[in-house]
Amino acid sequence: MGFIDALFEYLLKAIVYAFNATARWLRACGSSRWPLANATVTAPPISSPRFGCPRVEIVYSYRFKGELYTGIHEESFLLTDSLTDHIERFGEGRSLVVRVKPGDPEVSIVCESDQGALTQSQREQLTS
Repeated sequence: MGFIDALFEYLLKAIVYAFNATARWLRACGSSRWPLANATVTAPPISSPRFGCPRVEIVYSYRFKGELYTGIHEESFLLTDSLTDHIERFGEGRSLVVRVKPGDPEVSIVCESDQGALTQSQREQLTS
């Protein structure tokens, strides 16, 4: 593969990554006041390329007002090393924090800023 081809491939990946990151950011902006809930990763993360970018899907479950729900978090990466770190961080059985849409609790979102920001006592007080 020549230099121009490699540069084009990298630029294409960067554009796809930027688009996905912007879409994720827009979803997160609308959820800033949604209540938080503890969630558990229920399956091994699945990694697959999407438009040339490494991507991972993380399946999780959470309880909101006593009801059990499931969700899928999808994230694209520019670098494979970042993908590997993410897969290790959110492996099956691991805990994470999700935001739950109050009027439609089947809708949830994983926000990076919510992860690790809570103390154990705060986690215990989350909606269950």
